[in-house]
Amino acid sequence: ITVLVKNKTNSYDFLLLKTSRPPLTAELKAKYCIECPAGLIGDVDTTESLLECVKKELKEEAGLVADKLYVECTNCSASSGLTSETLSYVTAIVDKYDIISKPVTDGGIIVDRFLVDKNEIINYITNLNKKENSIASATVAGIFFALNRLNSLK
Repeated sequence: ITVLVKNKTNSYDFLLLKTSRPPLTAELKAKYCIECPAGLIGDVDTTESLLECVKKELKEEAGLVADKLYVECTNCSASSGLTSETLSYVTAIVDKYDIISKPVTDGGIIVDRFLVDKNEIINYITNLNKKENSIASATVAGIFFALNRLNSLK
């Protein structure tokens, strides 16, 4: 779920999560991973739809409710040569950064939540300290879709 939050200048910021992922830390790849909120569809309720999952995960991991949701891509292969995992990308537009409930920490996985201006996001990704941070490839793809969505809303 790529989250765009309207800021005080009526532009948008990306909401990102700093997470601690055991596979990355165990192999000394990075201390943290930069990610977007995400979840498994139907992990609790097998009848759950994509958008129901998005709303649930956005509230759980960020404490937010989206004003608009855009399904950007479904059934996108994560790494077809290695896994059968597929991803769906949704852009969530939040008009007011008003946390309605305390976000969960996902058992200590989520270390921090922070905002990056849409005009600075490419520079942020490009200049990440690679020893300190990794960025999830799904996050990079989600940012691509969200930037494209913002361009279509102009």
